[in-house]
Amino acid sequence: MSSQALARLSSKIAGKTVCLLGQGPTVGEIELHLHRFSDQVVWASQTFFWAVEPIIENGLGRRFDLVYQSSPQLIRDLTCMGKFIEFLARPDDNLLLTTTGAIGYWDEQSSQLRTNYPGKIIIGRVEPGSPNPPEAIEIAEMAGMFFSFVFMILMLMKGGASNILLFGFDGGRPGGQQQGWYWGKPDDYFGWWGSHHNYGSEVTMTNCYWTQLVAHAGLSLERCPVINVTSWSQLECFPKIGYGELEEFLRRIS
Repeated sequence: MSSQALARLSSKIAGKTVCLLGQGPTVGEIELHLHRFSDQVVWASQTFFWAVEPIIENGLGRRFDLVYQSSPQLIRDLTCMGKFIEFLARPDDNLLLTTTGAIGYWDEQSSQLRTNYPGKIIIGRVEPGSPNPPEAIEIAEMAGMFFSFVFMILMLMKGGASNILLFGFDGGRPGGQQQGWYWGKPDDYFGWWGSHHNYGSEVTMTNCYWTQLVAHAGLSLERCPVINVTSWSQLECFPKIGYGELEEFLRRIS
């Protein structure tokens, strides 16, 4: 991302804990633990953010500070596009994150979007950073417009977040519905997606290559740990803690 965009993102999240809500089946478990979080926590989501925003709105009187979207299908969907424009139009100090791989789709749908909301859209650069990147990185960069949670986490790390906590990142289909975060097993994946990109699922891709992607981006998991807070998840590359350990963890990082 540009130095100006990085500075804008950093002003929002540097040195802070970011709580990233996915839309997996276990995301609702956080409702009983919202009182444990500091007012300084940054709340974030991606894709169908409006499906889970009521959790923090009803429980804390907060709305999402950050939302990420880079899926061409959803950007082109008029209902979804309306949700993102509503998010940008809020008087809140909020930011929409996306990538260079997706910005053309945003411009195609609304040529005035970046003009109308200056300083509110942060564009991460997703393109090969070395002459011969490993195959996994090549695939991830090619599909950068789709890998919403992977590239969002990298952007948060780049912006200087101190910790990133994942909630509702089960790697499963939410209640058998199509609308949700992502699908965990190849059998759950829809249509041509897995075979087209030569891997089983986004979960498989992430489990196999997460540390390579972090290293390729020049980032450090020691400086910004990514913790999966869940009772169950197919994501195995992130350290996991249960809700029983959450209070002590938050106390330790405060």
